[in-house]
Amino acid sequence: MVIVSVAVVTIALDVPFAFASVAQQGYYQINGSCCSGAEMDGWRADISPSTMTPASGGCLITAVLAADNISPTYQLESGEAKCASGTSIDGTCSTSNDLTFFIEWSNSGTYSCYPKGDTLLNEINTIQVTETGNGVDPGGNCYANFNASINGTQYNAYNVDPNFCSTTAWVGMAWAEFSSANSCSSSNHLAASFTRIARWQYSTGVFQPVNSVTRQNYNGCISVTSYANQSFSASLN
Repeated sequence: MVIVSVAVVTIALDVPFAFASVAQQGYYQINGSCCSGAEMDGWRADISPSTMTPASGGCLITAVLAADNISPTYQLESGEAKCASGTSIDGTCSTSNDLTFFIEWSNSGTYSCYPKGDTLLNEINTIQVTETGNGVDPGGNCYANFNASINGTQYNAYNVDPNFCSTTAWVGMAWAEFSSANSCSSSNHLAASFTRIARWQYSTGVFQPVNSVTRQNYNGCISVTSYANQSFSASLN
C-alpha cells in the first residue's frame, strides 16, 4: 500500500518481509512448509476491530493477504482500514477518516486500493483471499488467479491477472499494521480479534483450520497474543 497525505507524502504499507511500514504483527504460513504437504490456496479470518484510532499522518489496518513469495511480486490484501484525517491508502481508500473495507492489489510495487464500503467497530467480518482458477498461459507460464471476498461477496480487485503460480512458495497471512511517515505514536489505538483462521484448498473447495503458523514480528508497536485455536488478538496503545 501507499499512504497518501495532504502533503503528498507517500510511504509503502508493506508486503510480508519488506518492512517500510512502521509496525506489522500477525501470523503466516508459507506454502510447501505447512500443512503436512497439503495444498494451501488461500486464507480466511473473521476479523473484528473494536478500536481503530490512527495517529496523524497514518493508517491502521487489519487484514488477510496472499503474496506470491516471501519476496513478493504480486500481493492481494483485504480487510478493514482507517486513516487519519487528510490521509488515505493509495489515494482512494479511507479518504474521509472512515473505517472502510478495502481490497488492494499490488503488482511489482505498484499498488491499487479499492474501497468496498464503510463498516463499524465491533462487527465480525469474514475476510478471505482464495484461488479461483489456475492453468498455463500461451507462453508456458503457470498461473493461479486469486480473488478477495468480504462477508461472502467476491470481488475482482485488480487490473491485471495476478499470475500467482500454484507451485510458488507463496504466503498466506493475517495481521494488523500501522503505516505512517512518522514513528509509532501514543496517539495510535488499535484492538482487534482474528478468529476462525483457515486455509483454502482449491481442489476440494474446502477450508481447513490453520494450526501451525509463524509469527510476523516487525517493530514492537503492535502486540499480538499467542496463536491458539485458530485465533489471536492484536493491540496498539
